[in-house]
Amino acid sequence: MSINRTKLVRKTFALSSLTAACLITFNVQANTFDCTDIALWDPQATYEKKDTQVQKDGLVYINKYWATGTDIPDPDAPSWANWQKQGSCEGTDPGTDPGVDPNPTPAVALVMPKRANPVSLKVKGWPSTLAMGTISDTTSAMNTQLAATQVDSIFAAQASSRGVLIEPTVITHLIKQARDIEIGSTNAVLPTIALTTVDANDAVAADDIVHYENLVIHFQNMIRASATMQQSKDVSHANPASVVLNAGLLESWQSPEFTTTYGKQNAWTVIEVKKALKEAISKETAYQVIDVDGVSSALSQLYDLTALQTEVDSLIDNNIIGWVQSQNFIMKRFSPDIAFGWVAPRIDSADVHATHSGLGAVWSKASNDATAFILSIQAYKTNVLQPDFLAFDKAEDDAFSAAGLSNEVYGAKQWDTYLTYVKQVTDFLDKPAMLWQIPGGHLPSKADTTPLTQVSAAGSYFMGDKGIANSVDNIRLDVTSQVLDATVYGSSSAGSVLQPAKDYDWGTSRLRHAAYSNVFAIQWGGESSVSVTGSNWLQDKVVNYQSKAKVPLYFSGTGDESSSQITTIAQLNQDLAAAENQMDNEVFLSLQANGSYIPSTVYKWADFLAALSPMHNVGVADVKFWLMDPAVDDATNTLYAKVAIAAFLAQSMKETIKYNVCDENNWSINTGEPIDYPMTASCGQLQQDYASYGEDALGNDNPYSCPRNSKMEVSALTNATWYGAPGPLFAAPDAVLEEKGLLVNGSAGYWETSSWCNTAEAGPIEENKQVYDRNKCETYSGQKAGGFVWNGIAGKSVEGCGWWGRGVIQTTGRLNFGKLNHFIGRSHVDADNIGKVIQGTKVDAAPENPLYADLDLCSEPELICSSTEHGELKWIAGIFFWMNEVQGYNDVGGPYADWNYFTELKAYVDGGLVGDKFINDTSGIVNRGCPDDKCLKPDGVLDPVDGLKDRADNFKKALKAMGVNAS
Repeated sequence: MSINRTKLVRKTFALSSLTAACLITFNVQANTFDCTDIALWDPQATYEKKDTQVQKDGLVYINKYWATGTDIPDPDAPSWANWQKQGSCEGTDPGTDPGVDPNPTPAVALVMPKRANPVSLKVKGWPSTLAMGTISDTTSAMNTQLAATQVDSIFAAQASSRGVLIEPTVITHLIKQARDIEIGSTNAVLPTIALTTVDANDAVAADDIVHYENLVIHFQNMIRASATMQQSKDVSHANPASVVLNAGLLESWQSPEFTTTYGKQNAWTVIEVKKALKEAISKETAYQVIDVDGVSSALSQLYDLTALQTEVDSLIDNNIIGWVQSQNFIMKRFSPDIAFGWVAPRIDSADVHATHSGLGAVWSKASNDATAFILSIQAYKTNVLQPDFLAFDKAEDDAFSAAGLSNEVYGAKQWDTYLTYVKQVTDFLDKPAMLWQIPGGHLPSKADTTPLTQVSAAGSYFMGDKGIANSVDNIRLDVTSQVLDATVYGSSSAGSVLQPAKDYDWGTSRLRHAAYSNVFAIQWGGESSVSVTGSNWLQDKVVNYQSKAKVPLYFSGTGDESSSQITTIAQLNQDLAAAENQMDNEVFLSLQANGSYIPSTVYKWADFLAALSPMHNVGVADVKFWLMDPAVDDATNTLYAKVAIAAFLAQSMKETIKYNVCDENNWSINTGEPIDYPMTASCGQLQQDYASYGEDALGNDNPYSCPRNSKMEVSALTNATWYGAPGPLFAAPDAVLEEKGLLVNGSAGYWETSSWCNTAEAGPIEENKQVYDRNKCETYSGQKAGGFVWNGIAGKSVEGCGWWGRGVIQTTGRLNFGKLNHFIGRSHVDADNIGKVIQGTKVDAAPENPLYADLDLCSEPELICSSTEHGELKWIAGIFFWMNEVQGYNDVGGPYADWNYFTELKAYVDGGLVGDKFINDTSGIVNRGCPDDKCLKPDGVLDPVDGLKDRADNFKKALKAMGVNAS
């Protein structure tokens, strides 16, 4: 699997190239439209609303659901495709695209993705946790050792051969080996084939693709390989293998020779792809494929080859784009149960070793070009042939080997950049990532005798090494003293490259960060680098990971989380469903600037019920949203449930629904800050520091707290909208804002409320940009006045300040987000701490199948507000608080030691729903921290609950909407 790693001259691809590359000849349609006011399809845009009309290539399309730039309108798309053709533009030659420049200029940038929802990491055949794999030589002599590693996958290379038909023996041996080692392993083991259909070391593989006879034979070999994999399917292996396709090829194509050989948009070199593929299919008609039981069948008995040849004409073009699609075609048609992905271009060493201010710098210097190139060759075109994932390679040579020292020594900074690159490319393409051929070496501590040639940072970075922690002084001296090329690394000392950056600790595993970067599997080792079987250190780490530290990727449980039956009482369920119209239109109301109320656009009853069901039926760590007492009758339980719901809603209506926001507003006026409405309100208001929530007097974190994150770049999605209201809260690294020239003496500014905005001239809100990058008067929708003033008066920066309140009862601070993340999301808590008492807190294990395992709320807390796939999250954040702080209120030894939520609720119902004591007590806990209408502050002053009467009125209003009258 050795790839030619010579430095390549990269090309930058224009957006117009991307659209022009996929022009297709089509017939004029009978339906015609006046396209004057129909926008051109924009590959940079996100079309969030269905039934949006766009024009492309002189045709009019309408989308059926949410669409991005990877979802390309296609006149020949099947009926289930997103973009559907409606007709053509009047007076437009359908063979041209009004939006395509026939002579495009290079370097037109794509827009860096800013996703509302994470990429789905569910890949057929792979586990629901981050998978571990290793290279194999396919010999049975390795079986015992491989079984002991407890890996989820083994991989090997199956090459084609120029001009020579081959038998896919590596595939058959690898699949057999995987089945054999499953017997001695606790895991299913998926064989992953590195399938090569051209010679990537031969420049741009012209002799394999342009040369007709070679092309036919390569197609034949690929058909044999794909059919062999598919026929290894059995009842226990529905997805019998996985494929990494053509390592090094896309990287080699990012050179001027690609255009010289294959042409460019509107002038692609003709390649007889269709003819060659159909001929290959014909030649393989009698090929004998042996299935998992040893039964041999002719290819023609297994597939409708005539139908496939017909399909070639409709799906494949005679150019390099068609060749790319031919690879996808063979995989999808001859091995439909096999997940596969191309190997992406590697990030250039200069980019990985550079110091980047933030996400935008990595995007503009590395990710943009790679993404644009992948789009231009349509490897991930949205059609029936689209691959399942994208693989990312790393040089096989471990860092401190002779070959690796030149540019492969990675420290934490370099691996962070690498994963940023992976995440940005896959975010844009909406595909999960496999890390493949990752060197399995580690950084040796002083007593470790690992040979220098097997040393790299990858193992230590991903798996964590508490022996190194946050000091390079703990690494063996012969490693840190290595002399490096300062022109490559920016330093001549290996110790400097390996020195931990701010907030970084080598003792902390970065596997969760890999999952956040859309990685679903890590395949360790290569022909010349350390694998799991080649390192006792890595094997021990993998075994430990598999036994007690697996990183979940998505919910895989079978509980009642999706059940429409919220409770076991049918009439109660009907009552709750019937309340939707009244709740949405009369209860969940938001206050307008003129004093009127309108239905909230953020909070909906359906989302609340979607949150209530899992939190009542499944719960978190054995704690559930309490609705019923099994010892009483249905009629009483119905009242208990409605009172519990109404008490929660009463607080929600006061805290956030009234203001129609999910994110905390900037309300810092007369709060003791240097100026009103400082940008640093995101760090904490009323002079609080949200990032310090949960720290003890010595600054030690609670074990559940999210880690500090100085690199977080995040903007709130909602904010107040009165005339001149401050813009959304945001956080960004100092380096990012300094690079833009915004900080003054290292400090941020404030929001001024008076300057008038000419709304007639304001453009659309660029929601893909952070708020500080948006134009004046285009900071948020409906802005009428005001703007950011960058004068440094705030006195501090907004670095690491992404922990403001979010959700219906605002979840605020690293500790609260950390608790939520650990118990419902992708936990960040150190597995070694489970069961221990740390800083006075006993650390409980995370659920085995967390409800929102696809969400990492420590890395991206804004998901609570942004997620459109989980609109219930903004409610769940509040319900989680309610379950822990209100239901679980416990003032042992204090003035409220006798107060118990369940006792008080039942007494209220059993007493005839009379009085306000119960709702006032719960309001006091939510707003001031005690079950009373006034709570004692640390300075000895009684602090009254804010809006006590409003909360009580909300309670009765919510009850009434559910058919209950309270006095």
